[in-house]
Amino acid sequence: MKTASQQLPKISTNVLFSDFKQSLRNSALSFAGLVAPMYTVDFLIRRFATPTRHPVPERELDVLKTGHRFTIPFGFTELQAWSWGDGPTIVLSHGWSGRGSQFFKFVRPLLDAGFSVVVYDAPAHGESPGEMSNYPEFAKAVREVVERVDAVGVVGHSFGSMAVGLALAQGLRPIPAVLLTMPADPRHYFDLFTQRAGLAPGLKEQMFREIANRLNFDWPNLKASVYAPNIKSPALILQDPAETAVPWDHATTVAQSWPGAKLVPVHGVGHFKILRTPEVIEQTVEFLKSKTQGSGRS
Repeated sequence: MKTASQQLPKISTNVLFSDFKQSLRNSALSFAGLVAPMYTVDFLIRRFATPTRHPVPERELDVLKTGHRFTIPFGFTELQAWSWGDGPTIVLSHGWSGRGSQFFKFVRPLLDAGFSVVVYDAPAHGESPGEMSNYPEFAKAVREVVERVDAVGVVGHSFGSMAVGLALAQGLRPIPAVLLTMPADPRHYFDLFTQRAGLAPGLKEQMFREIANRLNFDWPNLKASVYAPNIKSPALILQDPAETAVPWDHATTVAQSWPGAKLVPVHGVGHFKILRTPEVIEQTVEFLKSKTQGSGRS
C-alpha cells in the first residue's frame, strides 16, 4: 500500500522556487503600492510597455541572411526590415516580444506564389531601436511599412494581427489581411500582466487609468467589436480553438465584428506553432492569391 507521501504528485523544486520568487515579488509590489502608489504604477507601466528581446534561433538567421536588409523611417527613428523577391509585396507583422524573422517559414511559399515578402521588427523589438512600445504605436508601424513598400496584403500574428486590424480601421487603405490568433481586446494583455503581478484591484484600476493617460490609450475604442465593423478589407482568421494564450472567443468576436472576415479553426497548432504549420501557411498563401488577383498588382 502506498503511503500518503507516495501518492502525492512530484513537483519540481525549480517550479516551487519559481513560484516562491513570484510570490515574493507580488508581496513586494503590494507593499510598494500601499506606501508609494504612484511610483509603483510608474514602475508597472514601464514594465507593461517594455517587450522582451529573445535570442534569434539559427534557423531564422539563415533565412534573414538570404534577404535584402534595409531600414524604414518611422518618426524620429527607423525600423529594421528585410525583403525577398520582386513581385507584389506581402508584409508580415509579428507579435509582442517577437521579431520579423519568426515568419521565416512563410518566405519561400510566398515567393513561390509570385509575391515578394517584407518582414520587419516593430518599435523596441528585434533589431529596431527603442525600449518601450504599445498597441497604437504597433498599428502606426504596420501602416508605415505597408505604405512604404506599397504592399498588396498583410499577415499578422497575435499582437501584430491586432495592430493590423487597428491600422486598417485608422486609415490604412483596404488590403487583404490574414490574422493569426488575433486578440479582440488589448485589455486581455493588461489582465494577463496584472494577474501575473498579483496586483490588488485598486492598484490595477489605477494602472489602467494611467496607461490611458500616459500611453495615449483610448481603451474602449481599441476593441475589435468597436473598430472592426468599419473595415473594408477581406480577412482570414486562423486560430487553434484549444490554445490558451488567446481564448477562442476572441476569434469569434473578431469574425462577428469584421464584415469581410472568415474564421477557420486550425487544430493542434497552439499560439506559436501556428507560424510553422504547413496547413496554415498554405491557407495564407491561397487566400492572398485569391484576394489579390485582378487588383492590377499581381
